[in-house]
Amino acid sequence: GGSVIDATKFIAVSVGFEGDPWDILSKGGEIKNALPLGTVLTLAATGSEMNERSVISRVSTCEKLNFASPLVFPKFSVLDPEVTYSLPARQVANGVVDSFIHVVEQYLTYPVNAKVQDAFSEGLMRVIHEEGLKVLDNPNDYDIRANLMWAATNALNVWIGQGVPQDWSSHRMGYALTAQFGLDHAQTLAILLPGVMTYMFKEKQVKLARMGEVVFVFYFYFFETEFHSCCPGWSAMARSWLTAT
Repeated sequence: GGSVIDATKFIAVSVGFEGDPWDILSKGGEIKNALPLGTVLTLAATGSEMNERSVISRVSTCEKLNFASPLVFPKFSVLDPEVTYSLPARQVANGVVDSFIHVVEQYLTYPVNAKVQDAFSEGLMRVIHEEGLKVLDNPNDYDIRANLMWAATNALNVWIGQGVPQDWSSHRMGYALTAQFGLDHAQTLAILLPGVMTYMFKEKQVKLARMGEVVFVFYFYFFETEFHSCCPGWSAMARSWLTAT
């Protein structure tokens, strides 16, 4: 999983680092070389098997920091969905949440007419959402596991983030919660994301509306039927807002 892969990346850059390796994380110490590494993925979540990033926790100081270097991009990664069959339900759920919010952090900002990246992100979110709802009840379904594993890898391998504004505020705050209280990374994201979306609603409203329509199939007929029958005033307002965005 991501914790093991990220620790391996840190070890790979620490071996040849002059000074305290923690300076790489805390002071942005220059990485000049790294041992080559490969991965055998056992948990679909972080995307670390196909990116140049690493996140490390230091329990003694209650810190959780990250670094990035092309030198720690894995030379190879083996993705076999069958090895995820025996994972605890909690870790499977964590992986679904983490990978979904990786996409959200790169997608839910503001439009820049990046149609390829947006379409890629929307497809990933749909897959993670649809398969994530099934996986706990069907832990040995190869197709579900394969789709989740490949989606998680693509959610954070730099492709969907090219040329688009990104956020990552939920992740930054989540690091602090994990470091201070020991919560699983995905648990912190699930706690924080709704508040971030509420606080940043004005800035994110156009992309939120798009995500609701394309990812969660939230079409106008909802306002003309169920919602309109109980709240006609709110229905008209919501439809007007969505049409404008």
